Amino acid sequence: VIVMQWDAVPVLDAGGLDALQRFIERLPEGCELRLCHLEFQPLRTLARAGVQPIPGRLAFFPDRDAALAAA
Repeated sequence: VIVMQWDAVPVLDAGGLDALQRFIERLPEGCELRLCHLEFQPLRTLARAGVQPIPGRLAFFPDRDAALAAA
């Protein structure tokens, strides 16, 4: 499990979105990425791009404690 806390990411542009999607695609089998503390603009960019949770691969949480507790 990888937990990424995005509270210091105020803006997600097309390049960042592409890098994130490539990172998710390259995750080893059985590895899950958990994003938490997303600011409004990055969350909106992910929603507009159609990025959805992927069971066992990508999940979203409100904070780090919730992301870790789900493990």
